[in-house]
This record gives sequence, C-alpha cells and structure tokens, in this order.
Amino acid sequence: MRRVIKDILFVGVLVCMSIALLVTIIGVIGIVQTYQIGTIDLAFAAALFSVVSGLTSIGSLVVAIFTIVNDSVSNVRTYYEAVEDEKIVKARHLLYKYRDFMFEEGISVCHKNPRFDEIASNYSSDEDETPLTEKNIREAASKMANFYQMWGLLHKNGLLPIWVFNTSSGENLVRIYDTIEDIIDAKREKNSLYGNEFVDMCEKIRKRNNIKMKSVKEYLKERKEAIPEESIPENCPAEELVN
Repeated sequence: MRRVIKDILFVGVLVCMSIALLVTIIGVIGIVQTYQIGTIDLAFAAALFSVVSGLTSIGSLVVAIFTIVNDSVSNVRTYYEAVEDEKIVKARHLLYKYRDFMFEEGISVCHKNPRFDEIASNYSSDEDETPLTEKNIREAASKMANFYQMWGLLHKNGLLPIWVFNTSSGENLVRIYDTIEDIIDAKREKNSLYGNEFVDMCEKIRKRNNIKMKSVKEYLKERKEAIPEESIPENCPAEELVN
C-alpha cells in the first residue's frame, strides 16, 4: 500500500513539474511576443509573472526531491555507523554464540531449564565481557529487536532503502531474527505489535535476497520429536519474559 502511495506521489511531483515547466514556457513566449510587438503592458507583466512562478515552482520541487533523497542517504550512513556501535556489536556476537549453543545443546532460554546458566557457562570464557547467561541473552535479544524495529519503521516510511540489506547486513539481520524468534513470538502473544516492523522487514529481506538458513526454531522442534523426554516447549512462556 505504501509503495502505491509513493508511486502516486512520484507521479504527482512529475505532473507538477511538467505544469510548472509549461507555465514557464508560456510565460517566455508571452514576453517574446510582447517584446516583438513593442508594447509593455499588462500582458508583459502577466507573462513575466508566469515565468517567475514557474521557475519558483520547479525550484521548490527540486529542493523537495533533493531533501527526500538526502534524508535517505543520511539514514543509510547513520545505519552503517549504528550497526557498528560497541553495544550493538556485543549484543550481536552474544546472540551468535547463543545460536551455536542452541544447535549444540538443543535448549533455549525459553525451556525453563534450571541448569541453563550452568550449561551455558561452558560456552563462555573468563575473557568474555558478557558471559552467556539467560539474563544477558534476554537483554541482548531485547536490544537487537528494538534496534531493528526502529530501522524497520524508517524503511516502512520510505526513509531507509531496502538495498541497504543487499549485503551481509541483510543476512545478519535474518540470522538475529531467527535466533530470537521464539522470544519475539512470546512477546507478540501479549502485544501483537511488538517487533512488527522488524518481523516484516526480515521477511522482505529474506525473500528479496533469497536467504536460506537452518532455522533454530525448526531444529528445536525436530529435536523435541526425536528426543521427547527432553520436553522442549515450542514457544517461549510469556510469563517468563523480561521487558
């Protein structure tokens, strides 16, 4: 729907520029004709006014278009700077480690395992500033979900072009979403709007870039069916979520 609105606005701008250009041309013709006749009267003034009005309109439209384009370019630059922010990088790397942990151990923070932190400690070293614990994982998940929600909102409103994610940045976004999908799904049970722009943008990037990766959620589901005694729930209990 928004794409249709943007197309309509673009056509509208072109029409306005065409009309302004036409008015300018008519004004110039009027000035020439008046000059050739040798009389300077109201006709000349009207023609001159048409030229000035037309040029002003064209100038205003050019400035408006330039502003829109410049805002998008500025947001692209800001995105690349923000994605390398130290806190975002730490949260992203922690979730990558958490993703590997889930594939190895077959459990997530949603599984009510009282030994989660103990098991996860084997995946952390003394040098890690942020050890792999349930608390740290939930905080990192919330940080990344809010981060991509903001950029998804800007994209939805035409302020961040989707081609920004044509590189590895798009695959990284999809990987993060896949890693914390169960946490997001549980929060969406209580608030259906939670992370909606993040989810929508992720699916758009996945289809646009034809990104295919092994799903954590599907793997845990398959593991539950293969080893039922582990009693792995399909969804993260909403009552255990950390805002």
